[in-house]
Amino acid sequence: MIINIHGFTGDWKHQNGYFPLKEYAEKYGFIFIVQDGELDSNNRRRWNAIDACCGTRHDLPDHSSYLRSVINHAKDSFSIDENRIYCMGFSNGGMMSYRMAIDHSDILAGIVVVGGISYKDKKYAPKFPIHVLHVHGTLEANFNGTKLGDLAFYHAPTPSVHGNINNWKEFNNCEPNYVKEKALDLVARLPGKETKIINFHNEKTGCDVELWQVENGVHVEEYSESMKNMLVEWILDHSKIKN
Repeated sequence: MIINIHGFTGDWKHQNGYFPLKEYAEKYGFIFIVQDGELDSNNRRRWNAIDACCGTRHDLPDHSSYLRSVINHAKDSFSIDENRIYCMGFSNGGMMSYRMAIDHSDILAGIVVVGGISYKDKKYAPKFPIHVLHVHGTLEANFNGTKLGDLAFYHAPTPSVHGNINNWKEFNNCEPNYVKEKALDLVARLPGKETKIINFHNEKTGCDVELWQVENGVHVEEYSESMKNMLVEWILDHSKIKN
């Protein structure tokens, strides 16, 4: 089962169009859920994810507990493989996916994050190992990290993408495994294979923490259909690590 989480000011319809999963669900045989966040006091739909994005933490309920309840309801209602429950999200939805990984590593096998980021403070860490795939363009405004005030809708500093990946490889006790330059063609508008893969791996647990770094990629990127298929295949290749 995959929980597919929209970005800041988006909704389930937008996410279902940007990262549609129905075709892949039918092809590979999984359940997916796409739901709305809530409108905040400024009438902007978002998720109450991390301190940074995308508003005060005090005008929305605890969406981490809410999504846990969605997962539990789905488990009670459908035949779910409990070793294959994932969150994936774009931007603020990616941040919510990181929040879910921190709070619910007991039930999640892994997360996929596109354009999001996690906390800068390493005290926010998962209790159990969890697979992470992070996709990020080098031209995104938060790629090199942010200070308070850099982005109007960020309410806390954020780590750089590489700093974030290093945090998560430490959380999962992963070691550098491989770097593949110009490994993937994820964006049709960019020439050739524009994406570098940086992989960290824990040989004992089998945990992977992986970055797909899109050279000259932007935040709202025109990702190809083959890229979306690759994301799903990556997810399905990474079942839950035994706690």
